[in-house]
Amino acid sequence: MAPMGGWGILDYGLNFARHPSDFIRLGYASYLSSFALMNTGNKNSNYGFWYPSKENDGASGWAFEPQQYTRNWINKNQGRGPWFYDGEADIGYGGATRMAATVITNDDIFGLVAYGGNLKRDGNKLKVIP
Repeated sequence: MAPMGGWGILDYGLNFARHPSDFIRLGYASYLSSFALMNTGNKNSNYGFWYPSKENDGASGWAFEPQQYTRNWINKNQGRGPWFYDGEADIGYGGATRMAATVITNDDIFGLVAYGGNLKRDGNKLKVIP
């Protein structure tokens, strides 16, 4: 669900913050975070790392367990990786669709950057490839 909250943070950074760098950085990281929990692959990888098999290809995890083995708060045994129960990941992708864009900013730490794209200078022109 991180992209849903991230959309609000990114929107604030782009449209309202006096010093937007921290908000843009955090908001865009939130946009990308849920994609890290996607189970994807091809035939050679058995269609995914987390839960291999063709029927799980493209599935998205809700939460991630960092411990090698534990019992999570819903009282289920869970190994390291995405939870095998879904939660609000699908709601979060609603936020991701709103923030799917290339954002160019002059970041306080990194300078001129393009989040979600490649940025090149050509004299006094900027070239952006989303």
